[in-house]
Amino acid sequence: MNAKAYYFNDDGIIPNHAFPVIVYSQCVHLEDCSDWLEKTFKENNWLNNWRDIVLPYDHFHSNTHEVLGLGWGSVSLKIGGAQGQIFHLHAGDVIIIPAGVGHYSVSEHARSEAHV
Repeated sequence: MNAKAYYFNDDGIIPNHAFPVIVYSQCVHLEDCSDWLEKTFKENNWLNNWRDIVLPYDHFHSNTHEVLGLGWGSVSLKIGGAQGQIFHLHAGDVIIIPAGVGHYSVSEHARSEAHV
């Protein structure tokens, strides 16, 4: 499993956070790992799970961190506001997005298993 940390500064609109966004590439090696992600999230008491798209507009959660696990397909996410970075994620990838970090889907080709 490959994990990388990325930091984003307040851009005047999106506050972002001092904590890093962490991307775990290919931490699950299943063609459709949606069930595995949901089970694992629940076992770790990461509640409020859903299976759906990632919202297509820039937003952030003011007081909760978010874990997104890509159950199948692929998605491109813009993270960190206007000056942020686009991440191309694939089934089996997991991304941790700290509270305050802007994010949205710039593609609509994925369903994620998520925790808010």
